[in-house]
Amino acid sequence: MPSYAFDLSKNQHVAVRRLMAEVYTKFTLAIRQQHFTCAHKYSGMASALVRVCLVVLNDYELYLMCELLADVLQAQMEYHQYLKAA
Repeated sequence: MPSYAFDLSKNQHVAVRRLMAEVYTKFTLAIRQQHFTCAHKYSGMASALVRVCLVVLNDYELYLMCELLADVLQAQMEYHQYLKAA
């Protein structure tokens, strides 16, 4: 599995890292409180970060890291929706 790292000497990497941490924190809080509509919105924010990193910032490493975050949030959302339906 490839390893990706934030380049903390770049302001864009620091800012995106902060945004990713904030989105993940709010997503997990919404899941814990069973606010699935809010959790879905935070999952959408992670997906938007993917596009911003690729199209606006043109940073492939950030794109890959944000894509991993978006995939994790989507998988967690599907898992909790499955539990809710069961």
